[in-house]
Amino acid sequence: MEENRNGALEEIGVRVQQFGAKGDGVTNDTEAIQQAIDSVFESGGGTVLLPKGTYLLDTLTIRHQVKIVGEGFRLTTLKKNPDSLGPITQIDGDFDNFIYEIEVRGIKFVGNYTDSTNDGVFCKTKKGINHCRFEDLWFQSIGRNGMRFEHNADGMEGAWVQYCHFENIMFGGGLTDDEGCQSYCVYAEGGFSTNTFKTIRTYYTKDAMFYLTSQTGTSGWKVAPEAILFDTCNPQSINNTDDRVTYGVYLKDVIGATFLNCYFEGVGLKDTSKKSANLYVTGTTAGVVVSGGYCGDFMNGIVLNNGSAANISGVVFHFKGPSYYPKRVPNCVVVEDNFAIYTAFIGVNSVFHMSGIENTDWEYLLDTGKRSIGIRNTSSNFKTRSLEANKHLQVGDGASGSNAGSWDFGFVRIRNNTLFIDTDGNPRIKILGTPSSPTDGSLLIRARNGATAQRPSLTNLSAGYQYFDTTLNKPIWVNKDVTGWVDATGTSV
Repeated sequence: MEENRNGALEEIGVRVQQFGAKGDGVTNDTEAIQQAIDSVFESGGGTVLLPKGTYLLDTLTIRHQVKIVGEGFRLTTLKKNPDSLGPITQIDGDFDNFIYEIEVRGIKFVGNYTDSTNDGVFCKTKKGINHCRFEDLWFQSIGRNGMRFEHNADGMEGAWVQYCHFENIMFGGGLTDDEGCQSYCVYAEGGFSTNTFKTIRTYYTKDAMFYLTSQTGTSGWKVAPEAILFDTCNPQSINNTDDRVTYGVYLKDVIGATFLNCYFEGVGLKDTSKKSANLYVTGTTAGVVVSGGYCGDFMNGIVLNNGSAANISGVVFHFKGPSYYPKRVPNCVVVEDNFAIYTAFIGVNSVFHMSGIENTDWEYLLDTGKRSIGIRNTSSNFKTRSLEANKHLQVGDGASGSNAGSWDFGFVRIRNNTLFIDTDGNPRIKILGTPSSPTDGSLLIRARNGATAQRPSLTNLSAGYQYFDTTLNKPIWVNKDVTGWVDATGTSV
């Protein structure tokens, strides 16, 4: 039998009724189902079948190479005994080796939303889990996290959760936040790597769909989540009842996170501090890609608070202002002071549509064509390359910030609200409107050609500044004393 654990998994299917489980929602079936799980584990692994029914439980321990399979999350339910605290299920934390090939599928988890230690699935192992699968699940009325993966400082350094797949999972799904998770739907800390989330959805839940963060091991080594894929996920209707900061997805110190065709909508819309966000990136997070998808009805669409390297492309930002919330212009993308973007695309092929909005006290970050992206609070450490033609960048507070458009060249840097362009070509910058003169003595370049009467003021110019006078039909320059203009012969004009 030991050979079986190290080789191919033998399918040994047992029904929990063979061990006395009732599934009537009244009888406590913990002992019977645990016996079924342990029996399959001792036989070398296999499948424990949960036929249609509601199984009342304290806490089940899921063992190495054991599959827990129901008939579907509308037919098979694991319900937390209201007289018992803690998780509904937990991954075997005493197993003194890596845990492989666990599968949990086709089950609804109903917890105790008043118990702050109640998780649907809890994992804290000695050496980590690999190649496990969680699929076709529904979590309702969970007191803490739907799925919680804790770093084990007493186990092997890192105790990684790796190469796991999560698919077709619903958190909440009722009509009130109490029917969802009272905290994060998926919480993962420390070594959480190369895992995939596909078609995950929230609907009426209290806090973020995903909360990923680092932890420090006993040796002082910081262990961080890395290489996470979110495919067609739907963080929706997350805490729209309480006035507090809420996130759809929260990433801290994550190394590599990709969002493909994800749909964010309705996150923290009662937050009067205006800090809630569909996606919030902070810490030392590096390498965030958001490709395609939709951001709808938000305080802030994507906030890049701290970290480096982001690629946001092909995203539709849409805010229509729900009737129960004061209609304000939101921030589509916010890049804050300590976020550095290297060779990134911001707003490439993205679409912005705002309807029913009043211009109140918020910065609105799109141009009049509603087709480009806005970036605010960008005072330092911001770099971007190859902004595409007809894309618009707005820097500053939205009302008095600098605007530049039609970029199709070189390297662009922004430092302290000053725009720097390094290029080997001959770029052209057009400043729209009538910009005010700087008060700090810095040079403001205005139009460099026009009639005699349109010559720029000498106040902010320096000696040698060139201007083509269309009235005289010749170039002229500011003289050495910056008191007037001269032509090519040195004659005052």
